[in-house]
Amino acid sequence: MTDPLPEPAGEHYRAVHDPECFVRTMHLTKSYGPVRALDDISIEVRSGDIFGLVGPNGAGKTTLMKILSTLIKPDKGVAYVCGNSVWQRPSVARLHLGFMPDYTGIYEDLKVVDYLEFFAQIYRLPAESRGRRIREILLLTRLFEKQNANIRALSRGMQQRLHFGRLLLHDPDVLLLDEPTSGLDPHARADFLTMLEKMRHERKAVILSSHILPDLDRVCNRVGILEKGRLLFSGTLPEAGERIGGAVRFRLRPGGDVDSVASLLASRPQTRDAFREVRAHDAHLDLYLNDGTRPGDIGSMLLDAGVRILALDQSRPTLEEVFMGLTKGTVS
Repeated sequence: MTDPLPEPAGEHYRAVHDPECFVRTMHLTKSYGPVRALDDISIEVRSGDIFGLVGPNGAGKTTLMKILSTLIKPDKGVAYVCGNSVWQRPSVARLHLGFMPDYTGIYEDLKVVDYLEFFAQIYRLPAESRGRRIREILLLTRLFEKQNANIRALSRGMQQRLHFGRLLLHDPDVLLLDEPTSGLDPHARADFLTMLEKMRHERKAVILSSHILPDLDRVCNRVGILEKGRLLFSGTLPEAGERIGGAVRFRLRPGGDVDSVASLLASRPQTRDAFREVRAHDAHLDLYLNDGTRPGDIGSMLLDAGVRILALDQSRPTLEEVFMGLTKGTVS
């Protein structure tokens, strides 16, 4: 059952009746005393999205997660999970939610399988299907061989996989993950990200916060960038690149000395006006286009300037470059 509608059309109507929109917030605002933790936040996360939530410490990421997980209420605005208001119908919204906070307590004396059995009962999974679901989770998280091990004996990466499996027990539509790869070694992080990528194929909606931007670059199809409680950007990664004036970047391997080629490009009016920046590296140049420069003209422009080209690859800015270009490093 969903919330009664304040009006038959408009934003609220779409939030409740769009079956593919699993998370929608509209004008969320939350303050702690004089500190504005969230300031008029509106986002949308649809089925199959992995939405990366990016921002410096104190940007408001965890506050947003706590509101969506029904733990705290905003001062203003509304939020829906699968058509249900997270504070008017929190018990219904929770049926669709799996929340993994940045720090999760653990019952170290329990065995892995007993831990999952305990939470399966809390989620009220039917007794006849409980064992099958626990087996599915053990296989997904690659903990089947560890099911009879005490949790205290697991590595941190295994414990994180177990936490992730716990929140999947009741097969929620929406996953809220607050810094899930923090403190993991590269192999454990890679394992966790592989599990996340499977969630897209299952058409779940994932909101993932992390300071490890290459991880988000790998798994997210959309991002939201927060600073001082304000949403600076929400959209796809290519759209984010356009916001910093670097939607197109060319990596050039010249047939000659890199520094000499960079000087040549800087000296020619035609190429100087085409690129807003040229960065020289050991074996290549990164060329960032100015507005009005057409990507298709780059090759002929370089040849006309006398540059012998060994390779020329087009790419978008990384999420780290976008983040540094849009934020100032301030907190609320």
